[in-house]
Amino acid sequence: MRLTRLCTALGGLALLASLIVVTAAVTPAATTIANISKSQRLEHATLVGHSALKPSATNLTEGVTSGGAPAAFTDDVNLVRSMIGSSPPGSVTFAHAAAKGSAPAASEGSSSDVQEGSSQSVKGLNAHDLAATHGFAVEPPDQGLCASNGYVVEMVNLNLQVFDANLKALSGPMVLETFFKEGIAFGARGGDVTVQGDPRCYWDANTKRWFLSQLVLDLSNNTSRFDLAVSEKSSPLGEFNLYTLDNTDNSNPGCPCFGDQPTMGANRDAIFISTNEFSINAPVFNGAVLYTIDKKALANGEDSANTLVDFIGLDVPTPGQAPGSCTATFGLFCWASIRPTSSPTSGEQRLGGVEYLLSSLDFDGTKDNRIAIWALTNTSSIRSDSPAIGLREATLASENYVFPGFARQMAGPIPLGDSGWYSCEPHIPCPTPTPQTEGPIQTNDDQIQSAVYAAGLVWGGLNTTMPIVSQGKIGIAYFAVSPHLTSSGLTATIAKQGYLVAPGNDVEFPSIGMDSQGHGVISFTLSGPKYFPTSAYATIDRSGAGEVKVAALGQSPQDGFTEYEFRNGGIHAGPFRPRWGDYSAAVAVGQTIYFAAEYIQYPNCSDAAFKLDTTCGGTRTRAANWGTAVNKVDVSG
Repeated sequence: MRLTRLCTALGGLALLASLIVVTAAVTPAATTIANISKSQRLEHATLVGHSALKPSATNLTEGVTSGGAPAAFTDDVNLVRSMIGSSPPGSVTFAHAAAKGSAPAASEGSSSDVQEGSSQSVKGLNAHDLAATHGFAVEPPDQGLCASNGYVVEMVNLNLQVFDANLKALSGPMVLETFFKEGIAFGARGGDVTVQGDPRCYWDANTKRWFLSQLVLDLSNNTSRFDLAVSEKSSPLGEFNLYTLDNTDNSNPGCPCFGDQPTMGANRDAIFISTNEFSINAPVFNGAVLYTIDKKALANGEDSANTLVDFIGLDVPTPGQAPGSCTATFGLFCWASIRPTSSPTSGEQRLGGVEYLLSSLDFDGTKDNRIAIWALTNTSSIRSDSPAIGLREATLASENYVFPGFARQMAGPIPLGDSGWYSCEPHIPCPTPTPQTEGPIQTNDDQIQSAVYAAGLVWGGLNTTMPIVSQGKIGIAYFAVSPHLTSSGLTATIAKQGYLVAPGNDVEFPSIGMDSQGHGVISFTLSGPKYFPTSAYATIDRSGAGEVKVAALGQSPQDGFTEYEFRNGGIHAGPFRPRWGDYSAAVAVGQTIYFAAEYIQYPNCSDAAFKLDTTCGGTRTRAANWGTAVNKVDVSG
C-alpha cells in the first residue's frame, strides 16, 4: 500500500534547470545534537500462533462482487469501502478454473539503448497465480524478497513462494493470508473486510531465521496491526512462529490509525519496522512511526518481544519548523518514509548497537535537494525492561530531485482496455463499454525506496522527474552517505550521488542490494517508448552506477484494471492511479545479488482470443496481467 500525505501538492512537477545527469561531488558534513528529545512507548509483539509454507489450491478464477462487478481490488481504503464496505462479508462469488486456450508466443530481443544483462532470471509470481488461489485480482503486487542459506523467498500481494539458490521453484504459490492465519483479504470468503499486504522479508545471518511481515487493516472494526512470522529453524520450508503488534494508536491525533507500507530493516539486536501513520476514518496524517523489536526474543520463539515505538512524525520537527508542526500543518510538514537499513554484516555493534536509516525531504510533493540520515544507538538495550535507545538525525544538502509524474510504456495490444470493461463507473457492470487507450504507469512519489548499510556507507535511491526527455522522463536519484557517529553526535557526508537513466525511456522503483565489499545492484522496472515494462538492473559501487541492463524483457503493456479505472470519472471516482510497484527488492548473498521487480511476463493475446479466454492461455487474468521476475547476478568481477 502506498498513500500520499493528504496535503501534498500532487500536481507539482516543476523542473529544476540545474538537474543534470552527472555524479555530484562530496557534500559538506551536517551535524545534529547528541539525541533528539522525543516520547517513546514500550509495547510488545505477541506470539499468537504457528504456521508453515504450504502450496495452496489453484483452481479458482476471478469472481464477482454482489453488485456484479469484477472482483479486482487495490489497497486504497476509500475504494475498498466503495466496493464492498456496505456488502456482507463473503459477497464475492467464485468459479472454478475452466479449460484454457493457448498462450501467445513470447518476443525476444531489446533496444540498443540498454544492454542485455548477464543475470539469471526466472518468472516469479503473477496475477494469474493470485486469481487462481484467491478468486480475485489485486494491483499493485508489492515486491518482497529475501535470500540466503540456499533459499530465496518471494512475496507479493497476496502470495508467496520459495526457490532454491539456483532459482528453481521449491513450492507453488501459497496464500499469504493463510500463512499468517488471517481471513482472506477484502472479506472475500466471509469474515472481516480487511486490506492486507505490503509484504517484506529478511534473512538474519546471526539468528539464522527468516522474518516475514505484512500489514492488516481491518475495516470491520477500525483496527490495524502488522503480522510478523519468524522461522523456527534455518529453512523457510519449516515451521514459523506468528507474532502480531497492534498499531491502531487510538491516543494519537485522528486515530484510530493504520501504519501504511511497513518497511523492514535489522541490525544485530533488533528488527526495525517503519510505517507512515494515517487515520482510518479522517483526513489526518501523523508521519513516520518506528518500531524497534527485540530480535532475540522473536528468534527464540518467546511469548512476547519488547517493542519500542518512536512517533517520529509527531515528535520530531522537520527543518525550519517548530515542535508540533506535523499536527499544526495538517500533516504537511511531517517526517515520513524513514527507511531502516539492513546490512550484509549486521551493522555496527559500537555505542551499544547502531541502526542507520535514510529519508528524503520533499514534504510538499514538488522538489527538494536534501536528504536525512538517522541513527539509533544503544539498540542492545531493547532486551531490558527499560530500553534506552537514542535517536539522532542529520540533514544533508544533496543533488536535486523532483516529484515524479507517470512513466511511459511502449504501445502494444491491450485486450482489457479494448474491451471497455472499465470505461464507466468501475464497480458496476458497464452498460456501454467504450474501448480505452493505453495508459501510463504510476511512479508514486520521491520517497527513499529502501536503504542498505554496507562497507561504511548507507545507500538509497528514489524516483525523480528528469528535465530533458531524451535523458528519460523518469529517472533514479541514488545516494551513498558516509555517517560519522560518536557519543556526542551524528555528522555525515554524501560520498557519492548521481542519476541513473535509460536514454529516451524511464526507470522506476529502485531498490539497492549491496555485498559486504560495497559492490551491488540497483533493481528497478524499465519502461518507455521502446520498452514494455521490463525487469532491469545496473551495477553500483563507490564509483557510481553502471549502464542499464535488461534482466527479463517485458512482453506487453501493462493492461490491468487500474490503467482504466476512474479515468472517465464516476460516482466513486478518485484520482487516476495506474498502479505499479509499489517497490522492487534486492539483497546480497555473498557476492551474488538476488533482485526482483514487476514486469509483464507474457504477450497479451488478441481481442478475439480474450473474448473467448480472458486468461490468454493461463498467462493473465480478466482484470490484470502483471508478473514478477526473480533474478540473480554475480558482482565479484
